[in-house]
Amino acid sequence: MFFTSKIACLVIIAAIFGSLMSCILSINPAFTTSEPGDLEEGVSGRSNEIGNEVLQTTIIASKQESKLANQSIPTMVYNGSLVGPTLLASPGDQIELKLVNSLDEPTNLHFHGLHVSPSNNSDNVFCQVLGKLQTILFKFPVTIH
Repeated sequence: MFFTSKIACLVIIAAIFGSLMSCILSINPAFTTSEPGDLEEGVSGRSNEIGNEVLQTTIIASKQESKLANQSIPTMVYNGSLVGPTLLASPGDQIELKLVNSLDEPTNLHFHGLHVSPSNNSDNVFCQVLGKLQTILFKFPVTIH
């Protein structure tokens, strides 16, 4: 009996927490998402010699104060947004992404969903750490797999 009532309490607490978070996230503009077209801001393409696109953008990692439940909290943002930009690319495209670290601590970048070589300036989350106030240019092709 004690075990069942404990589980019921946890379920109720989880439901209340979920409801509160959905209210907070839907009310506070700092915690809302954009329309897909808005997420592509800052991404530009130009044709290279083989006719595929070269997608160029800059991402600036920085800190800013955000409001959560009427309280200011320090947050790390990308181009001024809690949610970083979405880059849309096709196989054969080239990504040229400049990461600017305006944070007071080191950071790095990982490209989810892509097969990117860990060599050079690409996607090595274990070794490629960008120090305070440093900039790095990531250049790599988007492959078919």
